[in-house]
Amino acid sequence: MKKAIFISLTLILFSCSSLQKKGGIIFTFDDQYIQSWVANRDLFKKYDVKATFFISRPQLLDSSQVRDLKILQSDGHEIGCHGVNHLNAMEFVGPAVRYYKEEVEPAISKLNDLGFRIVSFAYPFGPAPDSVDSFLLKHVKYLRKATWNKNNTTIDTYDNIYARPDSFNVVSSMGIDGNYSITVENLQAGISRAQKNNEILVLHAHLLDTSGLDYTTNPKYLEQVFELCKKDKIKSYRIEDLEDFFSHRKLKKSR
Repeated sequence: MKKAIFISLTLILFSCSSLQKKGGIIFTFDDQYIQSWVANRDLFKKYDVKATFFISRPQLLDSSQVRDLKILQSDGHEIGCHGVNHLNAMEFVGPAVRYYKEEVEPAISKLNDLGFRIVSFAYPFGPAPDSVDSFLLKHVKYLRKATWNKNNTTIDTYDNIYARPDSFNVVSSMGIDGNYSITVENLQAGISRAQKNNEILVLHAHLLDTSGLDYTTNPKYLEQVFELCKKDKIKSYRIEDLEDFFSHRKLKKSR
């Protein structure tokens, strides 16, 4: 009898673990295209996608934009910081502390005043010196950089766009706006790597609309990407979830 119970429990545990997919994906959106994000909130809800929205120039937000950001937050999305003047850290003249004081601290302070708890910062234009990373990590938990498919290859070859157990406080992201020409098939390669290695693939976009202009993502394309995530059973996370994700995986592995 005991043997039968043990076999049954083993089969149940095996069944549950085999259904669970490893890895994850993070969708981030930059700047102040808040109206377009809210206009597509049903799309995020349909696929149970939670995202991180990095806000630039928060001192210029009007009351309706703040209201819409709070709607996104109430949907479970994260609000992050993208700078007070959208300054490029690579072109900034001065020490890291000055970049923080002039570009980062005022933006975080304003977002805090508006009722948003900020734990992540996305560099405007993407890159930043290591010295700035080191200083900013004293004040925020996560930093997001950015890249594009400059090698014209499949995105599974870009190590820096994957958060890993030993590297998740500073991550980069792959741009998926229309001008970056990332196909759904290319994203499939990226998702497959994330699942195989138990990593989190990080992506970024900007305005959601059908204009086809640079730095826009067509909602129909985004839905195709969400469909792919649903098919592959890969879960979406926010930047602020990274530590919990990898801590949970480590705890599971130690058991």
